[in-house]
Amino acid sequence: MHKKNDPMSGAVDNRAPYMDDDAVEWLLEHFNDDEASISSLWRDQVAQIHFADGHFEGLTGFGNFEPPLHGLRRLFHWLLMARFRRAGAKYKHFRRINRIARETAARQSRNYNLDILRQAITVSFLLDQVRANLENENGFILAIGDGFGTFSALVLAAFPKARVVMVNLTKVLLADVIYLRKGVPDVTVALVHDEKSLASAVADKNVRAITIRSDDSYLLKGLSISLATNIVSMQEMNPSIIAEYFDFMRHSSGGRPMFYCCNREVKTLTDGTVVAFDEYPWQSSDEVFVDELCPWNMYRYATRPPFYRPYDGPIRHRLARLAKA
Repeated sequence: MHKKNDPMSGAVDNRAPYMDDDAVEWLLEHFNDDEASISSLWRDQVAQIHFADGHFEGLTGFGNFEPPLHGLRRLFHWLLMARFRRAGAKYKHFRRINRIARETAARQSRNYNLDILRQAITVSFLLDQVRANLENENGFILAIGDGFGTFSALVLAAFPKARVVMVNLTKVLLADVIYLRKGVPDVTVALVHDEKSLASAVADKNVRAITIRSDDSYLLKGLSISLATNIVSMQEMNPSIIAEYFDFMRHSSGGRPMFYCCNREVKTLTDGTVVAFDEYPWQSSDEVFVDELCPWNMYRYATRPPFYRPYDGPIRHRLARLAKA
């Protein structure tokens, strides 16, 4: 198992997490840290990410960000997304969740795009399937890799008692925290770095979002996880890191957690490592509720014909109650 980094390369108050602006500042100070948990694919992608004067550059690989569109361009994109809205309309709460998604994007000064719509559909799907897990104030909703904090922002905005834990690489986690706070500005965010700071954040009911760097993901072990999610990013990890996350989830202190996993069935990383959905460390004793190709993640759209184009491989989603370790 990979070891956590020394948080401050020196003295640190291990009793308390870094809160809100302090969390952002700490992530900025460690923006260029080497990370043991990074895959070959992500090592290339994060090298392109820079942050200066309050703005990111080179944000690729975990979602699209663009300023709001207007006029005919906005209308054109809205029409192209109709196919995906129809996929969401089958879920009872989609209209409400989608409205929250549009409001969240507006607070982020961000275009309401297909990435956000897909997250709205996912939350609506989960609300139909596992509402009790989303509203469980005694357990956490874990987002393993949450580009721009979009999924977490929707959950926090839609469920006033929900608490989330976000895990990501340092540079990406900084973007997650910044845009989560823009999207749900009344939410207190804590960055934890060891067991004591995690315990402090968990005990503080005012903290509704806990953030963890991927190299510190061992902190998840023993946390009470009600629902865990990974949406199109686990196939970008090395298999050993995927196995660690499954182990952490199976050691949840809150009973058997639900896990929603939506990933490409097979992906080859830049160093040749093959990552396959069916080869994740699932167990025969996991209780599977949904296992199919994901209807709203099979295609993307383009502004030139052909307007709807498949990805480089099918994307499967599975909702399962994981067996305990």
